[in-house]
Amino acid sequence: MNNGTFQYNKDIKENKFELQISNILNNTYSQDDIINNKVKGYITSTYDILNYNDNVSNSSTIKLKATWENIQNLLSKPSSSADISLFINCYNGEIDQKNHILTQNLLRELHKLEEWNRIRKGEKWITTQPLNISHKVDSFLNSIKDESYTKSSTDKIDEKLQNLNISSILVPRKNLDFTDKLWTFLINSSSSKDLNDAFTVILEELETFRLQPMVNKSNTSKFANVIRSCIKIVHTQTSSDIEEQKEAILETFNLWQKQPMDCLVDIGIWKLKRDYCHYLIENELISLTELYT
Repeated sequence: MNNGTFQYNKDIKENKFELQISNILNNTYSQDDIINNKVKGYITSTYDILNYNDNVSNSSTIKLKATWENIQNLLSKPSSSADISLFINCYNGEIDQKNHILTQNLLRELHKLEEWNRIRKGEKWITTQPLNISHKVDSFLNSIKDESYTKSSTDKIDEKLQNLNISSILVPRKNLDFTDKLWTFLINSSSSKDLNDAFTVILEELETFRLQPMVNKSNTSKFANVIRSCIKIVHTQTSSDIEEQKEAILETFNLWQKQPMDCLVDIGIWKLKRDYCHYLIENELISLTELYT
């Protein structure tokens, strides 16, 4: 049996060589070998399901390799009896963010939390974007008041994801409370001043009880507890210590206006903890029992 490898290339295409097995055999092997069945035709085809990214040193790849015989055309699809091999080379989302579409927003928010925690400890804020959210704070507040603000940073599905034809994708967490939505809004601030201006307006709305948002009953962040205190005051005006409660809330708000990161980092930890729990459970990567033990 003769062994040989035939590779399709541009020269064959330019010579208008028909990609038929009979033509390849006739141009490669002797007629005696062909007639005596000493030559068999096999074809191997490799499909790039997830291509290597030349711009990234460590890029995830998925390749499918199929080998089969009894074919007539080199461009035919694999037969049902083909030997199939799948080669997966996977890097985690921290290294290869481009190919981890479903968790890109989670990673972005985690990086923002790390950045704000460093700022909380004294690192200088580096302005990286022109967006000014302080100009949009009124719209945000109005949306909260009429309970129509349901937008989450994870609601955006990358265009590439649409093209993958995935039947089941990661559904964003829907039970967002006020602190979750506030975090999603404030992480787009462009500078320390932009953040402070927007946050101050929101604190003033809470202080004057014009804003009475809903917070999840399991939300144990400092901000959520203060919001509960604000709502409690509104509904218990006859309490003997109501003025003391108002004074305590005012002192807390004044502190957060000077040091907003103390409050916002706490909010971010709460939100991302719930986001990651949702991601792990929804994708059946872990059970509730395993998660809380």
